[in-house]
Amino acid sequence: MSQTIKITSTPDVPLGEITRFEVTARCPHCDEDTSITQSEMNALLAQCQHCDEEFRLYLD
Repeated sequence: MSQTIKITSTPDVPLGEITRFEVTARCPHCDEDTSITQSEMNALLAQCQHCDEEFRLYLD
């Protein structure tokens, strides 16, 4: 169950390229903030950099 973000362009509004992706999430196992990669965000599944446990991501 992955979430897809669809981007559509209109003639009067140009598309911009994402040049920096900085997302952090709080790990439910160790309660520490950890960096999230674009692939993890796309998969909605992350691995904590502190305790190495996996957890699901969600957008609120």
